[in-house]
Amino acid sequence: MEALFRSIVALALDQDGSLLIVDDGDQRIRRLDFTTNQVTTVAGCGRRMNDGLSERLNGPALEAEFRSACFAEVLPDGSILVCDSCLLRQISSDRKTVSTLLML
Repeated sequence: MEALFRSIVALALDQDGSLLIVDDGDQRIRRLDFTTNQVTTVAGCGRRMNDGLSERLNGPALEAEFRSACFAEVLPDGSILVCDSCLLRQISSDRKTVSTLLML
């Protein structure tokens, strides 16, 4: 299985040693598992959030829209913080939901 990336802007290591990939061009956060060599989508539906706030600010991770994600950091609890333009967002440790923590 091949994965295509459009614009990788940040990388982070997950707790299990997998690589998290912030792909701003594809509006997704992906995960490369070095054990299986498989790439999976952690969050993002592939649509860029418009200038206005989207109804997809909070909710299922695979339905989330990102505006311009540029940084990711894995927290001790396993959740992922994502800097997304003027938003600070969090992907839950079970990778099921995205929540907006702060709007600047």
